[in-house]
Amino acid sequence: MKKPITIQINVPNPCQQSWDEMTRQDGGRYCNSCEKTVIDFTKYTDAQLYAFFSNQHTKVCGRYVASHLNRNINI
Repeated sequence: MKKPITIQINVPNPCQQSWDEMTRQDGGRYCNSCEKTVIDFTKYTDAQLYAFFSNQHTKVCGRYVASHLNRNINI
């Protein structure tokens, strides 16, 4: 499958749960509210974000920094 040229990360409905109250897991934390692992993307580079999301076909819960959001990411 061909990778998209550009990706954009948008969070239209941010989670209101406290990151600090979630249980630690590999790669992130477990949210009891949505019963999912929330991936910690805060230290990801653009290349890492691009690689992750260009191969992802389901919704992902994640923790981001503001500079990751609402802009084009192309590698």
